[in-house]
Amino acid sequence: MVTDLGLTEEDLDQYVEEFQDTNEGPTPKDGKKEPEVPEISDEEYDNLTVYEQYLYDISRMDKTDRARDRMLRAMVKSTRTKKREDYLDSIYVEELTAAMSKRFGLAKNLMVKAFQRIKSEIATEEAEEKAEGIEINIRADFEDQIKWATQGISEANDPPRLFKLEDGQTMVRVNYTPGAGQASKRILDSTMLFSELSDLVRFYRIEGEDKRRVNSAAPAEVVKYFSGATASKIPLPTLTRIIKHPIFTFDGDYHVKNGYDLTSSAFLDMNFKPIKLPKTITEDDLQDAWDWLFAAPGETDVNDEQCGLFGEFPFCDEDDDSGTASRVNWLSCLLQPLVRDMIGGPTPMYLIDKPTAGSGSSLMATLMNRILTGDAVPMTQYKSNMEEFEKLLV
Repeated sequence: MVTDLGLTEEDLDQYVEEFQDTNEGPTPKDGKKEPEVPEISDEEYDNLTVYEQYLYDISRMDKTDRARDRMLRAMVKSTRTKKREDYLDSIYVEELTAAMSKRFGLAKNLMVKAFQRIKSEIATEEAEEKAEGIEINIRADFEDQIKWATQGISEANDPPRLFKLEDGQTMVRVNYTPGAGQASKRILDSTMLFSELSDLVRFYRIEGEDKRRVNSAAPAEVVKYFSGATASKIPLPTLTRIIKHPIFTFDGDYHVKNGYDLTSSAFLDMNFKPIKLPKTITEDDLQDAWDWLFAAPGETDVNDEQCGLFGEFPFCDEDDDSGTASRVNWLSCLLQPLVRDMIGGPTPMYLIDKPTAGSGSSLMATLMNRILTGDAVPMTQYKSNMEEFEKLLV
């Protein structure tokens, strides 16, 4: 057919490209085009979350392969950016690819494959950029090797996986699989340092008459230097803790992005999807939240059997059988880990007391920790000996 029409391969490529650029995509079975989403002002657009902005952009995007790839590339980069105002949590990717599938009239799995393809392309591009970083000749002066290796670690440790602890002396690596909720830290020994140096910095030697560069492992002398050096000599970020739930930093920012946050010095490894809150919290929203936690059977409007998560626990106070104060204290115990960084001083220690065995204190503590971390709360036996009890607290 190409020969009969007298078209060259270049003509055909141009024809396909023009067809893709003007293709308006499938229409519903009744032949009517789907209605366009009303246009909003720049101010209204800026007030949307990043997720909502993508939903809006998808609803108005051109139905072409080129536009699709541009949108997917933007989504991938938003999941990897450090800028809070541009960050898109990866938990929303599934919903956005589903919206794009609907927009294009394609099976969802095809759009997911396209997203993964773009993600792989960007990862390859970033790897190539990283490979163009610090390079060190193993025959260079030792001091120069240390200087360049220090600079290379600082530049290549992004996003950070190497840290120094609060003592300023100890170096650790965080082992992390996104979304698994199993992040852990490990002190860097000489073997791990050798591996990290060889991975983060390119060492090479010159060989042959043509003076070609040949990749080399990190020299033993350099590894020995960093093994004996304190973390204060290497520009590493400080790690205070690994957490499994979002927190508010001391300046009021909400750390909800998995990974390291410089403001809180905490590493977040969350394996659940946070509930999206409305922009304006109403009295009804507050009441619903309270009922979700504390409503007793028959107190909700849904049915007589439904109750809050802690609705059947026998809260009570010394002078108040309703247990209102105990419920408020428990709520404070639940919220305190989320806002601890905003409190510039000591915070209370909480004690769950019970009149009889089997009242549910262990279950209550476990449920609270499940809400925050997804894990059961660690438990130990009470020590009646005061000296042993003090050791337990320390």
